[in-house]
Amino acid sequence: MKLSKKGLEFIKKEQGFSFKPESSHIERRKWTIGYGHEVKSPVDPLKKITKEEADKVLLRDLIITEEIVNRS
Repeated sequence: MKLSKKGLEFIKKEQGFSFKPESSHIERRKWTIGYGHEVKSPVDPLKKITKEEADKVLLRDLIITEEIVNRS
């Protein structure tokens, strides 16, 4: 499976963009940055990310996800 450009834009729209870490509304112990990238502990509340950096992180996250899906 390979995610299309339309799928990528959908994910970005649904996740929304955050330039700084924010706590998940569902699980207060989970922190995300950029387009829903989970931040591992410890969380640096002063860390910021640009949209360009967030795009790169999202693509890396999606490559990992595609590999998992393609193996199953």
